[in-house]
Amino acid sequence: MTRLAAIGRTSTGVIGAMTPILETPHLRLREFRQDDLDNLAAMVADEDQMRFYPRPKTRDEASAWISRNLALYKEYGFGFWFIESLPTSGFLGYCGIRPLTLEGALEMEIGWHTKKTFWKQGIATELRRRLGTWRSDALRCCGW
Repeated sequence: MTRLAAIGRTSTGVIGAMTPILETPHLRLREFRQDDLDNLAAMVADEDQMRFYPRPKTRDEASAWISRNLALYKEYGFGFWFIESLPTSGFLGYCGIRPLTLEGALEMEIGWHTKKTFWKQGIATELRRRLGTWRSDALRCCGW
């Protein structure tokens, strides 16, 4: 069973979601924290892991990416989230939704990036299905 976070306006008027964002029997999505930098930096620095990107990322770029997501959580109540294994609490990758400007139009991107040691295990498929429902509810709540 999936448990979705409560979504609503906070006392400051900002749309927000409490962690965990979403749980399945095996996975949990939660907001990134600055102390997740070691996990993220190791993943995005790996050349094989980043073969579909222009290049691997530096630790500083990984830190900036976390900071951008922390800002998205505050502004919109969503962004890209840490994928955590429920049995081990281990880092499996990230996924989520975020605003993205394409050709001058504001769009919503849904994306994921799992660690290569967990590729082809259905993680992205399971989360994409669950996020599709969450995305619709969250965007309606936010007026998108």
